[in-house]
Amino acid sequence: MADDWEPPLPAGYNDANRAFLQAFMARGTLTFREGQKILAAIKGALEDDDTVVPPQSITMTDFENFIRAAREAVEPLDYDIRNMRDQVHGRGGERVWAFINAHSDPATQMATARSPEEVAYVKRLLDAMFEQYNTPRMEVMAVDEGQALRVSRPAAAAARRDMMVRVGRGDGDSTAAAV
Repeated sequence: MADDWEPPLPAGYNDANRAFLQAFMARGTLTFREGQKILAAIKGALEDDDTVVPPQSITMTDFENFIRAAREAVEPLDYDIRNMRDQVHGRGGERVWAFINAHSDPATQMATARSPEEVAYVKRLLDAMFEQYNTPRMEVMAVDEGQALRVSRPAAAAARRDMMVRVGRGDGDSTAAAV
């Protein structure tokens, strides 16, 4: 029956992997140092004699093996675990792993409490921050209040305004004047 389907699990997947995945999903993101603490607590809990496992004993290889197993376990469910370096200055480019939804579909789009207009605004705001106002001369990656208000308007109004500016300067064609 379709109700009996369970995702295939990687070979050797056990309670420690389940606990790690649950902790990861609860956080959404993990650094290696956070992962060391989680894995040390999990390994300590699995010991029969209340052994305390120091987080420093968890190697990057151990952590990556748990990440790999978690990724293989959630992949059939359209989730993924991806990583990137933290780009905030002062944090040393620490690698961060994130639990993400790998596929966008109507059901996942309905899962947000934001309206499509709000999501579109956030996308326009991020584009403005990282593309429009972020230049090689001045890497700001931010917008001020006025810039945020300008991108709050839908693109059609902005496109019309830009077209009128070009027509007013004489660099538009005659069909643009009708807009």
